[in-house]
Amino acid sequence: MLLLSNSLIVLQLYMACGVDDELYDMSIRFRDLANEHGIDLTYEEGPGAHTWEFWNEYFPRALEWLDRNFIQEKRTH
Repeated sequence: MLLLSNSLIVLQLYMACGVDDELYDMSIRFRDLANEHGIDLTYEEGPGAHTWEFWNEYFPRALEWLDRNFIQEKRTH
C-alpha cells in the first residue's frame, strides 16, 4: 500500500489460485474486478487446488512479492 501525495491510498495485492480450486471462478472474478477498478493486483495461477502441494509452491512466491513490494521499499527509506 502506498500513500500518494494527494492522500489517496493505492492498494497493492498479491493473489494465487490453483485452477482446480473450488474458489477458482471467484478468484477470476475478483482479478477482473480489481483490474477494472485500477487495483494493483499481482495474480498468479497454476495447476492444483487449495492444498499444501499448491501452497508449498506459491507461498514462497508470495513472500518474495512481499519482500519486493514492501520490505525492500522500507529498507531504502
